[in-house]
Amino acid sequence: MPPFEKLNYMHLSIDDVIEILRELELNDFQSVWEHPIFAMLQRFNSQYGAVFSLYCFYETKDGQWKLDQLSTRYKDEFRGASHWLRFGFHGKGYESQYGYSEDSIGSDVASEHYSLVNNAICTFASSAVIDTIPRIHFYKGTLETIRNWKASMYGIKGLLTADDSREEVYYLNQIQRAGLVNYDDYYDLEEQLYFIHTDLRLEHEENPIDVLEARATNPQHHEQQRSLCIFTHEDQLQEASMILKIEDCCKWASNNGYRFSFPMDQVPIQ
Repeated sequence: MPPFEKLNYMHLSIDDVIEILRELELNDFQSVWEHPIFAMLQRFNSQYGAVFSLYCFYETKDGQWKLDQLSTRYKDEFRGASHWLRFGFHGKGYESQYGYSEDSIGSDVASEHYSLVNNAICTFASSAVIDTIPRIHFYKGTLETIRNWKASMYGIKGLLTADDSREEVYYLNQIQRAGLVNYDDYYDLEEQLYFIHTDLRLEHEENPIDVLEARATNPQHHEQQRSLCIFTHEDQLQEASMILKIEDCCKWASNNGYRFSFPMDQVPIQ
């Protein structure tokens, strides 16, 4: 366990974000809060105090739009919301893989991808909104690649890890992965990186509140219940049922003594 006192908190995030940002540009909204998804997030923050991280791709699946094409007209609004809405690197695109397979992207190119996304975020929203503990596409990143991301401008402080039992989770070995499952987080002293276990993928849970309640009342899950990292994907936000699941999680946290926070603000003191 990390050498610091934990407080119960919930973090909500959305992966594969790019299309809702393109929609901001194409629809010429006068305010970012006119977009229905951003309006929803703002409402959940106002009502429950929820905070959200949006983990972004650099380009759309069709390759026709890139993150650095987003206008700066919303910059003041995004910067003003940085205490509850942040953006982070997810990958260059839907096919990007940064792991150990032969067809994965090398560490130098991975660094370029990291800079592309963060430079675009700085332009349309400012450096104040950058989340330095992102969730990487497919949970993949070699040790060399992750060291490069850490050394980059706006470098990572850590990473959100898998919600399942896959064998490749960044560079972490079996013992480190087991520690994450048992304690919900892991601080790599040698690399000075903080890893946080992702608890729930909302599209996999018919009723996430049942899962949260079961864990809250099970002593075996005491350590895992201190931080709750919950996420979904951008394409799931088209479903009314997903919006209800997100709001249910917000209500549950508010009713059960959880505050909302970003993992990057919970990094152990070095």
